[in-house]
Amino acid sequence: MLAAATGQDRIIEMLINAGVDAQLRNKEDLNAIQIATNAGHQQTVKFIHDRSNFVFKLFN
Repeated sequence: MLAAATGQDRIIEMLINAGVDAQLRNKEDLNAIQIATNAGHQQTVKFIHDRSNFVFKLFN
């Protein structure tokens, strides 16, 4: 989550390659894409989306 908040694409790539689920949520119920979006890291949002099996869920 910290890597998404700070736009650290290389760290995110390492985590995704290691099998980390990009759809995990933090205690505020935000996932990595939402955190990157909120922090203004649009390149990171695209990076996570393109390199993971991220599925956008409109409803829980």
